Amino acid sequence: MRANIGITILLLASTSLMADTITMSGLGNGQGWNDGQFYTGYLTLTTDGADYQAICIDALHEAGGSWDGMILPLTDSQIPAVMLAYFGVTDPAQFWPGLYADAVGYTILTGVGSDEGMNNQIQHDVWAQFDPEQFTDDGSLAASGSFNVDLTGFALAVDSGYATGTDLRQAFLVTENVPVLTPYDPPSTPIEDTPEPSSALLIGGTMVGFAALCRYKGILRSKGHQRC
Repeated sequence: MRANIGITILLLASTSLMADTITMSGLGNGQGWNDGQFYTGYLTLTTDGADYQAICIDALHEAGGSWDGMILPLTDSQIPAVMLAYFGVTDPAQFWPGLYADAVGYTILTGVGSDEGMNNQIQHDVWAQFDPEQFTDDGSLAASGSFNVDLTGFALAVDSGYATGTDLRQAFLVTENVPVLTPYDPPSTPIEDTPEPSSALLIGGTMVGFAALCRYKGILRSKGHQRC
């Protein structure tokens, strides 16, 4: 099956919130789910009077309770600096596909129901996007180019001191409204060829936004902690 998906993100003004207190609750998809060490699935982050549904995307740092942080829409010009601070990634052609795959994983979690094992696996796949040495994508997110998720509704919750590398507690992918993902069909056989961006990702010249275009092409063949 060949999947061609284009993602266009319009140039938007930066709408990042000022640093504020972020409080985490609703651990483990609201059910206390964990993989034996770390909470997995949806969490609730509350800041500046607003609640955000969140998943942990950072497999490097401690988190819990309350800390000083901010919400940065994915349209914010600071996103590249955030990716550098947390993951040491500077190439947009690397981190935008990873963020897109994590948004796919975020949305897949809406369909796990009471399946704790699937919940944990999807969370591990999310962590694998930026920490592949510790976690491995089992194929669900490697095939993210087969899905369609609007990134404009997503943001990152990050520590207020990320720019100086001090007190890095955690990074979360958040949204106020979970988007619709179509379609989702977990692969039953190993994925041999994972999608790669086939067109350059364009970053806007202004410092108040960006324009990015990422087109995935994937060929799927069948032959037969992140402390949240």
